Amino acid sequence: MRRRSLLLAGLGLPLAGYAQQGARMPVVGVLALGIEGRVERVREGLRSLGYQEGRNVHIEERTVDGRYAELAAAAREFVRMKVDVIVALGDSAAFAAREATTAIPVVTPPRIDPALVSRRLQLAKEAMPAHGLLGIVWNPDSRGSANSFAQTQQAVQALKVRLHAVEVRAVDELDRAFGALARSGVRMFVLMAGGMFDANRLRVLAAAARHRLPGVYPSRRWSEDGGLYSYGAPSFEAELRAASYVDRILKGAKSGELATEQPARMELVVNRKAARLLGATIPQAILLRADHVIE
Repeated sequence: MRRRSLLLAGLGLPLAGYAQQGARMPVVGVLALGIEGRVERVREGLRSLGYQEGRNVHIEERTVDGRYAELAAAAREFVRMKVDVIVALGDSAAFAAREATTAIPVVTPPRIDPALVSRRLQLAKEAMPAHGLLGIVWNPDSRGSANSFAQTQQAVQALKVRLHAVEVRAVDELDRAFGALARSGVRMFVLMAGGMFDANRLRVLAAAARHRLPGVYPSRRWSEDGGLYSYGAPSFEAELRAASYVDRILKGAKSGELATEQPARMELVVNRKAARLLGATIPQAILLRADHVIE
């Protein structure tokens, strides 16, 4: 488990407020799988609210590099430390934090809207040849991925598509899984969002490319790294919003009184370079409504 302590600031005291007054600094615990960018965006969000590093908030970060079982131990450690608030990035991290404590506020990004999963499946159906077989890649160990997979069962009936699902619990299973999809005749797949996949994004994309499988991914950063399609909230929007929740809680708001906010918009991203490499044809209708096209 990688551990790093960061100092952040800004809850209304003068710059050296806590140090000069001898008061205890509020402590924020950030719990996540090994997705460095997500934690950094929480810091960025705090800075945008006037926080400055090294002043009046202490942040303890725990990242576990895709090892879900370690989330519970990290959450219990935060409880022993008596942190003031926990930011849990991902459904599995949120579950671990809430299992560990009911006394410490837990800030989490919004849960996946069931309609979002349906829209990704619809995009995949539109992008692949008629009557093709649609693949699903999911991780049963990830609560977010498992929740998304459960939502596909309802959506697939309305879309009238045939599915072939494969489970991936660890990085070394990626090649086997994508090979199985390719051999089964899958023409397009949808990746169910999960922390282990995010933490190993380039390896997921490389495995899909080896088997020449185009896919629909959870967010723009997947397309920027080589994924053909992505549909979801703008990258890191949830992490930036989490910082505003932390700010309000540390200023006295009760976590139960804060309304849950869903992302204000979704974006469709298409990567034309990926299409050329995969030998895939992008339907004109998808290109016309894409929010971003990567050449």
